[in-house]
Amino acid sequence: MVKQITDKEKIAEFLLKSPYVHLYKFMYMEPHLYPNTIWHASYDGDEIKAVSLIYKGKEQSAFYLLEEKNKNNASEILEAVIDTLPDKLYSHITPGIEAPLEKKYKVTSKKAQHTMGINGDMLVNNCIKYPQYTYKVNERDFETLYDFVQEINPGLFFSREMMKTGKYYMIRKNSDIITTAGVHFLDNKHKIAAIGNVATMPEFRGKGYASSIVASLVRDLWDDYEYIGLNVKAGNEAALKAYTKIGFVSATTHNEIIMER
Repeated sequence: MVKQITDKEKIAEFLLKSPYVHLYKFMYMEPHLYPNTIWHASYDGDEIKAVSLIYKGKEQSAFYLLEEKNKNNASEILEAVIDTLPDKLYSHITPGIEAPLEKKYKVTSKKAQHTMGINGDMLVNNCIKYPQYTYKVNERDFETLYDFVQEINPGLFFSREMMKTGKYYMIRKNSDIITTAGVHFLDNKHKIAAIGNVATMPEFRGKGYASSIVASLVRDLWDDYEYIGLNVKAGNEAALKAYTKIGFVSATTHNEIIMER
């Protein structure tokens, strides 16, 4: 049985059973985003087995349906909500359940992504190779960092709101930015931090700059956040190796799909 769910605490209770699987859903529980969300749950009796999120924003709408254990329940939700979804959609979908969407939408981009999380030991002290060139930055530096991130990863979502977290770093040599890293969001209530906007100049890749700056960021987050996670494109072996060295392990895989109808 699929029903809309409006109890924020019950939603969070379910998401926290697999916090890294549902990592980015927590972002939409922030006060400035939550009013534009619609949540549905698939039930077995009174027990929630799967949850979906629809976000209807001014610039972008999103759909998250991530469920590894109960894929039949996730498919049940998709069947119930598919005709209510916005015409243009950014989505995170568990592999194997997206076929109905791809029949109704034109897929413009589809990429497999791994969500990784720190699991146990933090190994950052062995990875911080460039502390003398690492600087913490703030909202005043937004334009500079935005231009750099867009140069490296055109179209990557990066907003001024993210820098208000105070958790952004860059490595700089001779006034040139080499790499950046920060957080997409912080959930202080549930102790969740999602790392993002990691960007490195091509000529400096493979030299430990990205792992060094992410390690510095993780060390900054470590005492205050229980769950520290990030997404990395499947097949990006260099990034996977760098994050594993810091202490991240792969928690789940999803398809990032952009589509329209």
